[in-house]
Amino acid sequence: MSTIARTTTRTRIAALASAATDVAALVTGVGGPTAQAVNPEPATAQTTMSSSDWCNRQLGTPGSIPSLGFGKRSWPLTGGLHMNTYNGTVARNTGTVSATTHLYNSYWGMGYTGAVTVVLKNSCNEPIGVTTPAQYGVDAKAWFWNQNERWEYHSDNLGADITSRTASVEVIHNRVTGANAIENYRRLRSIACAVYEPGCKFIEAL
Repeated sequence: MSTIARTTTRTRIAALASAATDVAALVTGVGGPTAQAVNPEPATAQTTMSSSDWCNRQLGTPGSIPSLGFGKRSWPLTGGLHMNTYNGTVARNTGTVSATTHLYNSYWGMGYTGAVTVVLKNSCNEPIGVTTPAQYGVDAKAWFWNQNERWEYHSDNLGADITSRTASVEVIHNRVTGANAIENYRRLRSIACAVYEPGCKFIEAL
């Protein structure tokens, strides 16, 4: 890949990443990476491949890459809606991304729907994969028969081609209002597809 081609590609990704800032402004409860990125290799290691290839490199021998754990607590997230995602795992050899999310509503007379989206990032902290939003409703707090608290296990498979290149994870919690969760997902998917195009086919188009 020529220097001009690399520059054009990185400029395009930078523009998309800038657009992602708008997504973060729209999504309540966006936090920093919830799994630590791997330590970058020495600069000499990058001289044998393009910057894009280095960022998207596999992080070990396929079949023997350790799983990556993650979690995020938004307590509260907004109003009476509380969310806590824990026991998160990126199985980097199989492509599975799974976690359990605890949702709780402390408000009387008002229900909520919360969504969890997991963004997988490469060694340069760029999105290369995103799980479809897992959405769950919690009733207003009332008497015993209302479901104002729940624990939900959710799982998605993005393919080992993506997870084997995942260095860090970001969990996004947001309150669902209308189609906002789907719109945010589509924008994140567009960014991930631009950063690592071969993996785009594994990310569901909603």
